[in-house]
Amino acid sequence: MKKFSLLLTAFVMILTLFIPNLTSAKSFPDVQSNHWAIKEINYLSDKGIINGTPEGTFKPSDHVTRGQMALMLDLSLKLEKPSNYNHIFSDVAKGVYYYDSVHKLAHNNIVQRETNYFPDRSLTRAEMAVVLVKTFNLKPTGADVNFPDVPSNHWGYNYVKILAQNNITAGFPDGTFGPDVKVTREQFAAFLARVLEPSFRPGLPKPKGELEVHYINVGQGDATFIKSPSGETILIDGGNNGKGKVVANYLKGLGFQTIDYMIATHPDADHVGGFDEVLYAMNVKNVYAPKVSHTTQTFKDFLTAVANKGLTIKEAKSGVTLPINGLNSQFLAPVKEYGNDLNEWSAVLKVTHGSKSFLFTGDAESKSEKDMVATYGSGLKSDVLKPGHHGSKTSSSQPFLDAVKPSIAIISAGAGNRYGHPTQETLAKLNAMSVKVYRTDLNGTVIINSDGSNISVRTER
Repeated sequence: MKKFSLLLTAFVMILTLFIPNLTSAKSFPDVQSNHWAIKEINYLSDKGIINGTPEGTFKPSDHVTRGQMALMLDLSLKLEKPSNYNHIFSDVAKGVYYYDSVHKLAHNNIVQRETNYFPDRSLTRAEMAVVLVKTFNLKPTGADVNFPDVPSNHWGYNYVKILAQNNITAGFPDGTFGPDVKVTREQFAAFLARVLEPSFRPGLPKPKGELEVHYINVGQGDATFIKSPSGETILIDGGNNGKGKVVANYLKGLGFQTIDYMIATHPDADHVGGFDEVLYAMNVKNVYAPKVSHTTQTFKDFLTAVANKGLTIKEAKSGVTLPINGLNSQFLAPVKEYGNDLNEWSAVLKVTHGSKSFLFTGDAESKSEKDMVATYGSGLKSDVLKPGHHGSKTSSSQPFLDAVKPSIAIISAGAGNRYGHPTQETLAKLNAMSVKVYRTDLNGTVIINSDGSNISVRTER
């Protein structure tokens, strides 16, 4: 009888660590007012997601088990018990405090349905990242964040990266993430609260230097030059045939002889036609392009120039990042293959400096836009958008614009072009969203400067 009483007491102590309405977080004697996660702990306690022991403590340094995690996620999501409720896990006994929670998560495909759940096993930080990203459907943002102890071949790499991209974690003070370190109650409380309430997410460090973006007037075509705060350079497309010298002379006039990253969004002549002249006129270090080819002489001339300069083309596709100091640069498309539709193959690049983001879409049209929305969701949000296909009605679909939510749009098109670019349909959509539109056919070259907090725009005319 005495042994049973001791076991019952121990069970109650474990149970009350996470069951609500027993103790207010603000009265925890082991969570001081200057504790680094005090606000997050109070927030979750007030919502009844976590609580303390019968003694009134929180035990912030204790490890979180998978059973406890299931209960917290259940309380956060307010999951309903499914009608087809079945016992799944052999090691989750009926009657334990996390039984319903574990099975709710399984029925909602948040945890895998396997023979065992291992409810008493401590959760690692990498496992925590996977659970939070999957549970709350967090999306990649394109931010270039990495941890030295989470290499790209680590099983949790993508989830840890997404967690950091959403500013939910910045890792430990030494720059590591500690993927195999067991999660403590204070850490899990902080991460969960930051997912549920974005205002708890730590502020981003103030960016250093200024970003310059030049939307060069090359007539009916595209050519965009970017100078990063560290001085590294990107050239996205090179205009049509005969426009390469215009682009090269423009860059040299700015004092640049080197292009660190040349990006051919797709093989169409009005995007790659001038690249052969640029390659011969300047020092190009890297060339990126989607894995699609074309039979035109213009595209062959581009490939020949790349080969003659001793370069090889690196694939531009969703998830690939450019290693630029002080600038987050990631390709968001192509998400998949698009057969013979060259426009849909367009490499789409998102560049983020501080709190300001720029989206460069090439000639991406509605299919690619739909795939980007499905893949990145709110991660497409950008302050400045270069609408796809020169403002054609086949691009700038409403769901895509709703995801990007731009405040500024730069349309590159030739004056009086025979295609009617930009179309009235696209301009009407942007106007309805109160987007400030600049056009190279009307304004000439458009230059944007940003310190990471503010944006200034100036035009050639």
